[in-house]
Amino acid sequence: MKRYYYIVWIVLCCFCSCKDMFYREVTFQNSNEPQQLVLYAALRQGFSPYVVVRHTFPADTTSKDEGLVDNAWVHTRVNGVDLPAKQSGEMRSFTSHDPLHPFDSVEISVVHPDYPTAYVKTVIPAPVTVRDTSWGLQDNYWTAISVELDAYTGNSDDMIGFECAGTLIAKRKRSPLRDTLHISMLYSADPVFALADNFEQSGYYGGNVKSILYIPASALQQPRRVELIADTRWERQKSDYEEVQVSSMKLAVFSCNRDYFLFDRSCRKYAGYKYMDAPSGVPGKQRTMTDIMDNLSYYLGNQEMVQVYSNVEGGLGTVAAISVQLVDLK
Repeated sequence: MKRYYYIVWIVLCCFCSCKDMFYREVTFQNSNEPQQLVLYAALRQGFSPYVVVRHTFPADTTSKDEGLVDNAWVHTRVNGVDLPAKQSGEMRSFTSHDPLHPFDSVEISVVHPDYPTAYVKTVIPAPVTVRDTSWGLQDNYWTAISVELDAYTGNSDDMIGFECAGTLIAKRKRSPLRDTLHISMLYSADPVFALADNFEQSGYYGGNVKSILYIPASALQQPRRVELIADTRWERQKSDYEEVQVSSMKLAVFSCNRDYFLFDRSCRKYAGYKYMDAPSGVPGKQRTMTDIMDNLSYYLGNQEMVQVYSNVEGGLGTVAAISVQLVDLK
């Protein structure tokens, strides 16, 4: 039987927070499903609300507009106060000039004559307080990072995320050439990361390239030290390098609500990621034939219907909120 998939464009820069958030799982059966509005938004502490409006469309048909929507009216309310309504136009977006603060309540409704009204309500999460950080390049060229966190003051259902970016400069032995290696993996051996559906390999928790490590906010009810390992995919064997130095290192520690966490995990599932590589130098589990077939299914196309995760009433999408603390380690 011919299967149909509906494409909903949602970007990872959109986050949300509210323990009473409307949430559901949506499955499309065929191409006769009525189109719906799709909302995604970047609701971040210290920034103005930003909403993009799209609509669903069958993936097996050619859509010239890629789901773009004109003439939709976007209504935003912050802490019960209505902001001026804006009409989606050429940019298909809405921006207000009011920066958001922790614990702000944000309601968004989108009205269009051709679609049901889409509505979502969320709350900007409390920020994570980073008390202190330290780091050091180890002999095996892992970068060990220690983060001291205060107790979290926000919703216990929120999630705490860690993401690292940086570069190493390494000189090749027997050559004047130097390589710039990008830190692309973040690991930890702390069992607390087992509470948030992170991948595990050889006793280390982590994710895929450029992915995020999570812990539940309920594990941060008291001050906690978190030990992390930043690693890179080496272009050559480590033994081929000398004079390895950290060129730059940034750590993002953020809070988001569980809806965004579920959305992020659903994206991982959609992309076909089911395992991770162990840190460099650590023997990893041998991939089985099942792992290989799962990986092939990603490139050949999913054989089952793709579920769409949504917290938008009357439409689809993930409208989320985030509070970010960016630490420049070097």
